[in-house]
Amino acid sequence: MKATQHNDTPEVFPYRGGDICTTLSTGRFRFHVGHVAEGDEGRQVHGGPMVPGPWAYAFGLATVIDNHGGTAREIGDAKAAGLYLEVHDGQAIRVAGHVYEVRFADGFGQPNPRGEFLKLNGPQAEASR
Repeated sequence: MKATQHNDTPEVFPYRGGDICTTLSTGRFRFHVGHVAEGDEGRQVHGGPMVPGPWAYAFGLATVIDNHGGTAREIGDAKAAGLYLEVHDGQAIRVAGHVYEVRFADGFGQPNPRGEFLKLNGPQAEASR
């Protein structure tokens, strides 16, 4: 399964417990994306209220050290499968049919050009062509 383009917005496949998913990279940090579908609900913060979907979130990936190639191998495999996307601050991505804006943030959700954390704003209204 390869990442596809819809209206010039890259499609990101969310993590679903071991399924094929897209790795997002800020050049320095890597992330997977989770998604709460319309009709479902989830907590956006630990102990917070249940928030109805649709909404998406990014979660950081740790560096892997193992005897099978570690992080470099994971990145190579994701690129070969078309499941690796370099993102920039302000870029739009499509997750489960909804468009989200990628924002680079710090641990408190404030803007941070290093991209240590990603905040996915949306879903966004789509521009008409």
